[in-house]
Amino acid sequence: MYLYCRILIPFILIVNFNLATKLTAQCFQGESESRLGVNELTVYNNTKGNIGSSFEFGVVDDISGGIPKPDWISSMWIGGVNEDGDLLLNGFEFDQHCFWPGPFIENGSNSEKQESCTNWDVIFEVTGEDILLFKEIIENNTEVDIDDIPSSIKGWPAKGNQLFIEQFDFALPLQNLAPFVDVDGDGQYNPLKGDYPDINNASIAQWWILNTGGGINSCNATSNLNAEIQVMTYAYSSTSPILNSSVFHDLTIVQKDNQVVDNAYFSFWQYISSCPSRHFVGSIPDDNLAFFYEYRDSESPYCLQYNEDFQFSIVGLKQLSGPLAPRVFNENDDLIYPEIGMLADTFVEQKMSSVKHYYSALQSDVEPFETDPWSGAESYNYMQGLWRDGSDQLVNGVPSKFAYPGNPANPMEGDFPMCNEDRDFIDLRVLSSSGPFRMEPESRHKFTYVRTRMPIENVACPDVSELVDGLKRIEDLVDDFTLSSKANLLKFNGVNVFPNPANAKIIFQLDDPNRVINSIEVMDLMGRVVRHVEDLSQLQFELSLSDLLPGAYAYKLICNHETVHSGKFIKQY
Repeated sequence: MYLYCRILIPFILIVNFNLATKLTAQCFQGESESRLGVNELTVYNNTKGNIGSSFEFGVVDDISGGIPKPDWISSMWIGGVNEDGDLLLNGFEFDQHCFWPGPFIENGSNSEKQESCTNWDVIFEVTGEDILLFKEIIENNTEVDIDDIPSSIKGWPAKGNQLFIEQFDFALPLQNLAPFVDVDGDGQYNPLKGDYPDINNASIAQWWILNTGGGINSCNATSNLNAEIQVMTYAYSSTSPILNSSVFHDLTIVQKDNQVVDNAYFSFWQYISSCPSRHFVGSIPDDNLAFFYEYRDSESPYCLQYNEDFQFSIVGLKQLSGPLAPRVFNENDDLIYPEIGMLADTFVEQKMSSVKHYYSALQSDVEPFETDPWSGAESYNYMQGLWRDGSDQLVNGVPSKFAYPGNPANPMEGDFPMCNEDRDFIDLRVLSSSGPFRMEPESRHKFTYVRTRMPIENVACPDVSELVDGLKRIEDLVDDFTLSSKANLLKFNGVNVFPNPANAKIIFQLDDPNRVINSIEVMDLMGRVVRHVEDLSQLQFELSLSDLLPGAYAYKLICNHETVHSGKFIKQY
């Protein structure tokens, strides 16, 4: 059974503060929990702030029987600095209060916030089978009977869904919520017109929404970072071993503060738990990858049902994509993060910026600067890849944002695997962070992660190359699987987008001479529309990119006033 108190006196203070929070907060903490398991990796989610933990919440005293190790609790941290210089940070660990169910309500009364939190204390689920069944209904019927539509399709919380209130007895707000394929291109979710949930053609997906404005922040002793977090976790049942051992997380942060939040970071927090044994963490910086595993030698105590046939495993968390972040060139032509008010020279996709570990204060043989944070500033230091006191993390004497980089079995020059440490580490906490980026009011910032678990040899310094190579392949597998399936579901006859990457211009060209492009919309990765052209009625259109900054963009084409095609392109310079 794990312990998550830190030391006696601070723990008592936390308990009292949590009790006060429950008495004064506008919202109650979320209670909904879910299990997502369609392949070899099962994860659990809840509306408190946990995303993709390895075991059911509350069931922590018997978690080893039949479950490959290691196990973990996973949640999220979000932090940044506003224009007044105030640190705003919400970072959930075990059972505090800093995330609440539902959309962000800026000026609502306590009763309005309580009602919203109660209504939205739910995790919505849809399967690929539901979508295929719905697709067949649309294809085979001129008029669709509402009663024939799967309830998961009717109750999908997407913008404008008029059928939602029949399922859940409350109306949707007028804003972008759960993703959907907009077949008729009107910007509103309407299954009667063929619209359906966009779950990246996964076998199963769960979507829910959280906010940081529902009450007093008892997590990090700072004010709330006013934000809305839309989460979708999904998985594939596939013949591909690596895909069949993975779960994906899409997280969209919507900034709800009226000030710019600068130097923002998003972190996946993970507590590595199991019975006493040596826990190891590592990173592959060039691959935006953090990994962890455990090792038991002949002196390690056995876990509850551990035996000689026990299958050890390694878990990798890889960031697949992130939001665009501003950069400027300094006097040495190096790209650096700009001050507020400076115009960006370019934008870069913000990938994983650090992997930082720390330990419980109950752990022996650890220094004070590498234990639990007690303030928002100390938590923010960890999110930036620093130690609790703000000092640099050193790898072979050199400052590094990435803990224990390299392959433990085959370290390169400059690497230092954790298995080379002469200490027994247990009770690990690990932050996989991405930043800094800037959040303008109402801006949207999307992150995509994949979590994979695979068997590994029980050695202190294992070879992780199979995990690294597998996660490299998974990006191509998911792109091919998703794009080809969406093209088929939309019955789109083909579009050519070239050149891609592009410099001065990009061309959209239809394969079918009987179809025409009616309109084109281009958005940056923050979700802002940067180009919109309509009333075209052309088979081919050449779009100038001269006024766009370098970076990644999403496009949406509406053809023959009904068919939608979407994708991405890159502007190089």
